[in-house]
Amino acid sequence: MTTILQLVFQSLFRGLCDRGLRKVLCISLLCCSGAVASDHAQESNPGADATVKVCYGKWFPFSYDQPELAGVMVELAREVLSRLGYSAEFHKMAFLRCLNEVQNQNMTLSPFASAYSLGKLGDNLVAINPSVQYHLPAFFLRSSDPVKDLSGIEAFAGWEIAALRGNSFARRHQHNSGIGWIFVNNNPALWKLLLSYRVDAFLAEYQSQILLSDELRQQIRILPPMEAEPLYWAVNREDAQLAQQVGEQLEQAIDDGTVDTLYRKYFGVSFRDIERMIASQEFLKIPGPGPVENHP
Repeated sequence: MTTILQLVFQSLFRGLCDRGLRKVLCISLLCCSGAVASDHAQESNPGADATVKVCYGKWFPFSYDQPELAGVMVELAREVLSRLGYSAEFHKMAFLRCLNEVQNQNMTLSPFASAYSLGKLGDNLVAINPSVQYHLPAFFLRSSDPVKDLSGIEAFAGWEIAALRGNSFARRHQHNSGIGWIFVNNNPALWKLLLSYRVDAFLAEYQSQILLSDELRQQIRILPPMEAEPLYWAVNREDAQLAQQVGEQLEQAIDDGTVDTLYRKYFGVSFRDIERMIASQEFLKIPGPGPVENHP
């Protein structure tokens, strides 16, 4: 499907295309879908009781529910859908299950979809442009391990490396990197495996995992992210009209500063700042979402 090939092409080039290209991709993506909107996307001016089912996974600071439901993407989804006359109904589940539920039309919207995941799931999902988030996969090692040249994925051949199930970078390199992957269900398991010397390293999302106490930071070494992979909101292709409406509102939210405001709230820098850091390959300048005591 042209849609998926275009997204994979964009992802492989580290998400460094400008927003203008993404807008063109969105138009191409939607025009080629040939989809018919579902019941909740058929009306351009829905009633006040219209709801959109949004599924999400725990990913601080993008989506989390302790002590209450919040996060960059949670607040942005509420705002974007509210502008369209919808209310958001949030459902917590694993990321891959979330995409499957959207594919099966049990959920309406997933805020976290990689080009790889969309390609693996087939033609029933439509990515919404523009992207308003990047996945930054990075390797975490023990500081006591010898320093090596680990500039590329090939340098890790023969290593035992842990990663979260569904991590798109690990899934893409699962069978061609020479790495012995161990997949786990949560972040604490990654740290437990590394600090107990049961794996050589773990792969995780940089912006979430750099929330470290001073004591723990002394025990590990964080390598620069391997890439910047754009993530997309996604809906079923039957909801192409909703995808177009949401895409237009995401563009507006970028242009009017709403997205930048949310990123500053949780990261201290704007989304535009993060895009500039990515474009100049200054990954380690990208801040995390705050001190460890603020992590839910």
